[in-house]
Amino acid sequence: MIATIVEDYFAVYPRERDELEPLSRLIAQFPRDADLKSRHNFVGHLTASGIVLSADGAQVLLLFHKNLRKFIQPGGHFDCGEESPIAAARREVAEETSLEDLELLDLPGAESLPFDINVHAIPANPRKGEPAHFHHDLRFLFRCRRSNAAVVIDLEESEDWRWVSRADFLQMADFAHLGDKLQAALAAR
Repeated sequence: MIATIVEDYFAVYPRERDELEPLSRLIAQFPRDADLKSRHNFVGHLTASGIVLSADGAQVLLLFHKNLRKFIQPGGHFDCGEESPIAAARREVAEETSLEDLELLDLPGAESLPFDINVHAIPANPRKGEPAHFHHDLRFLFRCRRSNAAVVIDLEESEDWRWVSRADFLQMADFAHLGDKLQAALAAR
């Protein structure tokens, strides 16, 4: 399933294939989805996250991650046996923000595919007994259905949160490459 999702993603975004070569190598090395999703696979493993827009689409929700010490989108590891990356992203967003009434915003021609795939290094965490490794993050784009949705963060994972303007979001190094995709997703609505 994951290999198919990634190949379908590359069919829509062929220019990203070279940048995501580490993910292709991981899939070749670990063809079973369960191995790709296992948080104990320290060669690297998949995560799922949600880029969450406000109801009017003008802002993006970010959390200040305790371990990484920076603002990122809500997301995390797959639960054991969890099949759907979209469901994993929805669950992670709900667990970390309490937001559940979310609309999935697919890109035209890329329905049910990640909005973005990002590979990033995770530093060693001696407290958890984890060596440095890579996360291959399947990012999905969601919009809150309610304008007054209350955000309640999981204080085990994050220590702060904020809504930032789309313009400020796209100025952040981790998200600057998402401008065209975000514009296409919103224009399709």
